[in-house]
Amino acid sequence: MKDGNERLLDNKIEEFSCSRDADVAAFLKEKAIHYERSGLSRTYLYFANDDETYRIAAFFSVAITSTDFEGISKSMKAKVLGGKPGRDTKDHFGMFKTLPKL
Repeated sequence: MKDGNERLLDNKIEEFSCSRDADVAAFLKEKAIHYERSGLSRTYLYFANDDETYRIAAFFSVAITSTDFEGISKSMKAKVLGGKPGRDTKDHFGMFKTLPKL
């Protein structure tokens, strides 16, 4: 059962819109909470105070992921991962991925 704060947050998320890209609002409304609860990402909300009411003005989500470099040449790996010794021998490399934001 949701408490008052969770219901208030749900309402603020539902009110959120993005005039530039509808997919941004759809991500927040349909995926961000699920990804947060399942440990796939962490979402941060920025609230603005308009006429004594709060609204979500922006958000960003960060996910930890792994990128597969198997089959890519050592020289290309070095370019992508930087010239640090040993990086060109790895087939997978952990990275942070920024998800939709405003």
